[in-house]
Formats: sequence, structure tokens, C-alpha cells
Amino acid sequence: MRALHRFSFARLLAFSVAGLLFLGGCSGASAVEYLSNAQMHFDQADYPTAIIELKNSLQIDPELGEARLLLARARELQGQYSDALREYERALDLGVQDERLEPGLLHSKLRVGRYQEVIGALDAREPLSDELAVVLGEAYLISNDLERAEALFQQGASRADGMRGLGTVAWIRGDLESASGSFSEAVLLDPQDRESWTRKAELELARGRYGEAEQSFSRVQSLPGGQLSGLMGL
Repeated sequence: MRALHRFSFARLLAFSVAGLLFLGGCSGASAVEYLSNAQMHFDQADYPTAIIELKNSLQIDPELGEARLLLARARELQGQYSDALREYERALDLGVQDERLEPGLLHSKLRVGRYQEVIGALDAREPLSDELAVVLGEAYLISNDLERAEALFQQGASRADGMRGLGTVAWIRGDLESASGSFSEAVLLDPQDRESWTRKAELELARGRYGEAEQSFSRVQSLPGGQLSGLMGL
């Protein structure tokens, strides 16, 4: 009787596993389908869900370069710069050709302290796009070369990050009015730029403008990747 019970249980287990495998094979999405779902969530600024879908995609096809690049961009927008850099480097190794790869890669390097690599990659390049000029300007800002940084930020002054750079230079020099104006212009140019809102909030806090600082930190908290820094500011 016990032998019959063991046999029936084993057979039932085998049938169950086979059924699950069959259902999985029938309903499992492909790497490209997961990537398509991720792109939809990314476009809706739902980056956490996009990251989940991209992980599913890459679990099926680890060499899907488009998924690596999109995962890097989602990580960067979430403020997860070390993870973003790793994915940008993987996308580069896979031979991905996309104009968004190099700026994202270099920006992530800045955020993890590898600014000398950014200077080495861009300093002798001519001409520089406005986007890359700002990235190089940030590298010089970190190295405390304010004159070079300011000139590069001026080139990118039509961009939020360029205006943010000019505001930071003005703040370092003690010109708080100019800094405030630049940060305000930056968030007008890109209302979704978390870093500009953060810099604006920090300046308002330093100037004792607590109501304005609270509003700006609240905005930081509402943006992707700003939940912790916005809460700390508040």
C-alpha cells in the first residue's frame, strides 16, 4: 500500500511539473516582448516597472543590447549610477550604436567619481555637442576649474543641466542672486530635472527661504529617483 502511495504521488508530481513546463512554454514572453513592455513603461516614466521587464528580457537574452541600454537609462534616471554605469558599459561591449549611449555613460562616470576619465575622453574633442560640453563642464567643476567649467556651461545654456552648471558656479563664487536665477531657469527648461530642483532647493534652504525650499524639496520627492533626497531635504 505504501509503495502504491509513493508511486501515485511521484506520478502526480511528474504530471504537475510537466504541465507547468508546458504552460510556461505556451505563455512565456520573448525577450523582445519584455523589451517592448519595458519601453512602454519607460515612456510613461514608470521606471521601476520598466526595470523589472528589462531584467526579464535580459534573463532570456543577456546579449540584447537595446535592453541593456534602456536598463542603463532607467537606472540613471532612478539615480542608481553604479548600476547604470555597469549597464552602459555592457551595452558598449555589445556594440550598441545609439547617440544616447556615450552621454549616459560619461554622466554616470561623473556620478561615481570617475571624472578624470570624462576629461580624458572629451577634452581634446572638437566640436563638442551642447550635451557633451555640459558633461565636460561638470568634470571640470568637480576638479575645481571654474573658468573652464563656466565656458562649457555657457555653450550648453539652452539646456537645464547647462543652466544648473552656471548656477552652481555662481553659488561657489558667492553670487547667490545669479545662482538662484540660473536654477529657476533650469527647472523651467526641464521641469522633470531632479538634479536642478535639488540644487534649487538646497540654495533656498541655505538662504533661509524655508517655504520655497519646502516646495522645491517636495518636487524633488515626486520625481523618479528623488524620494530619499527629497524626504531628507524636507
